[in-house]
Amino acid sequence: MKRTKTRGAITLLSAGLSVHGCNSDPFATDKRSNVVLVTVDTLRADKLGAYGGDVATPHIDRVASAGVLFENTATVAPLTLPAHASILTGTYPMSHGVRDNGGYYLPSECVTLAEVLRDEGYATGAFVSAFVLDSRWGLDQGFQHYYDDFDFSQFEDVSLGSVQRPGNVVLDEALRFMERVESRPFFTWIHLYDPHTPYDPPEPHRARYAGKPWGLYDGEVAFVDDLIGRLTEWLEHSSLAKDTVLVILGDHGEALEDHGELDHGFFIYDATMKVPFIVAGPNVRNRGRRVSAQVRSIDLMPTVLDWLEIPVPASVQGLSLRPLVEGDVDTLELVAYGESYYPRGHYGWSELRSLRTDALHFIQAPRPELYDIRNDPAERKNQAPERPNEVTTFREELETLYQRFAADAVEQQAPVELDEETRRGLEALGYLGGSQHRVLPSVLADPKDKIELHRLVKTAEAEASAGRTEEALLSIERAIEADPKMVEAHRIRGDFYHRLRDPGRAAESYRTALSLEPGYKVAAFNLALLDLQAGRVDAAEAGLRRVLEIDPRDNKSHFLLAGIQIARRDFTSALETLDRAIESTSDTAPFYTSKAQCYLEMGNIEAAEASIHRALELNPDVPRAHHYLGWIREGRGDLAGAIEAYQNELDRFPHDPLTFVNLSAVYRQSGDLTSEIAVLERAIAAIPRAGEPYVLLGRAYLDAGQPQRARVLLRQGLALSPSPEIALLGRETLSTVESARDE
Repeated sequence: MKRTKTRGAITLLSAGLSVHGCNSDPFATDKRSNVVLVTVDTLRADKLGAYGGDVATPHIDRVASAGVLFENTATVAPLTLPAHASILTGTYPMSHGVRDNGGYYLPSECVTLAEVLRDEGYATGAFVSAFVLDSRWGLDQGFQHYYDDFDFSQFEDVSLGSVQRPGNVVLDEALRFMERVESRPFFTWIHLYDPHTPYDPPEPHRARYAGKPWGLYDGEVAFVDDLIGRLTEWLEHSSLAKDTVLVILGDHGEALEDHGELDHGFFIYDATMKVPFIVAGPNVRNRGRRVSAQVRSIDLMPTVLDWLEIPVPASVQGLSLRPLVEGDVDTLELVAYGESYYPRGHYGWSELRSLRTDALHFIQAPRPELYDIRNDPAERKNQAPERPNEVTTFREELETLYQRFAADAVEQQAPVELDEETRRGLEALGYLGGSQHRVLPSVLADPKDKIELHRLVKTAEAEASAGRTEEALLSIERAIEADPKMVEAHRIRGDFYHRLRDPGRAAESYRTALSLEPGYKVAAFNLALLDLQAGRVDAAEAGLRRVLEIDPRDNKSHFLLAGIQIARRDFTSALETLDRAIESTSDTAPFYTSKAQCYLEMGNIEAAEASIHRALELNPDVPRAHHYLGWIREGRGDLAGAIEAYQNELDRFPHDPLTFVNLSAVYRQSGDLTSEIAVLERAIAAIPRAGEPYVLLGRAYLDAGQPQRARVLLRQGLALSPSPEIALLGRETLSTVESARDE
């Protein structure tokens, strides 16, 4: 499978690496500076050379030596989407409402750094490496160009973590963007996902770090350093370095077995919450300055705006680090808030929240934790039992801070209240348990006590990713036996049964998950998909509607629901569904294509053509758009135009039997038997299990005077169960061949 990793979270506020006078104001420039934000996912600060790490990172180290390095930077969450939402808005998760990856959307009311800079005349472009930061989650606000455009067809397993691409691909796109807009000030966000699992560094980094503990992770970090080097070299050679602000910031770290955690998301210790943060820019006065005071990732946005002398929006909750960058003060006495709702949302265990100062790290859990991070940076000795007064103070301060910033927060959408008839119907289909709302125990389990179960679930997922689904199933069964109420484990078991082609047990697992958590969207969607695949269309429709009650912006459910309505020839309802989807999602091109299909079936050619052109404006490679364009041209008698459109579709999607059939039909209309045969031969080579091309090719060979060849193809095609219309044509043509033979 193609290597398509999304590479991590270092943030570069691209500023020149050279120094222009040590006594000048680093924020005073004749020209408004460009800003390049590079976020590197899953990057531990203590891996970088500039932070004393053992991975060779000369390019990042060079940025640090030309700028300011923050030794103590805290992120807000050990998860990609919430962390980036905070970086780009300067606000806490309880304010913007994004608490986990997937299923959460940054509200349009939030003000992003991109929006502010766009309104100030900046060209804004974002280039992300992973589906977890796809524009559908709302981070595209303010970006005039947002490079996500993930091709899901090249992935065997489509999920938030699996759909990714290497950082060099993303960097190439970002450089092209900056080349086009360099006459204007620009804000470029480059997201590098490479240090994220699965660790798969290219050579020479794979060989260089082979044999080391976590050597593949180290190789990914070294690869990211290469990319940073390419970026800074390009800025210098383009004469942009002197006018560009550069910041390097991690979104979160990686546990690498610290506290028993394999990767990230579960705990909120410094292994995953302490991130690298480096700033370089025009006229930096204190070259090579290292700031030991604590800062936060939410301070990025106000710092950049202060640097550019642009007013900071009132919604921003971080503070400008300008006094620390300039060296006017040694500390701002900032307190960092952190959280992980992953244990609660995925397993039904307690969430974790924390406050971190320069000296102490307090973690609110069922059994609270307090660490002296100056003398115990690995956080091995929990001092909470010995310091109860400080624990009480921290707990009160944490609640005060939380309530202060959550007061104007975006509330999580409450579960939709269902009428009694709908509720009974969904219960009967397995989409609800006995209650519409999940009832959690009054005292939730402490994640510290569940780390081995979490590791077992992660092990099962890793085994499945490696193709060992039977082993994965045994692992997840052991996890469920240990904690039968672990909701996500039942969903994962359902996925494994689905891979093993056991839809009955898969559905049973999804229903169990929904009985434990009626609002569990993934299980509801997967169950609806099984119903649809089994031909239980009414049940699938009910399930998809349930998913949309849980998440009205779920575009997959909108798309499948519209498909059901189109199959029933209820085009009016389908158009209503598609319009709702277009209003609620950013990836709208496929919905315009489906609208074109509806309009074609309804005979509204003009509306169909307008929808196709809109789809192609949004995405020239959207499936079926060129196909429907060919259909329209064919209907108008523009055979040359139809051939061009169908060929464009096949160039993009060479395994579409219907497009092959239509293209061959156009050649037949035009009397070009040679091209008709050639197209159908291509179709059989591309999709050898489709019966239609064999039947049509058999007819073409009969017309070409080759009845023996026609007979073989017709029999092959009919054996492959083509559509009823083509099957009838095949039987009639075969009868003609056999009759001629008898004569």
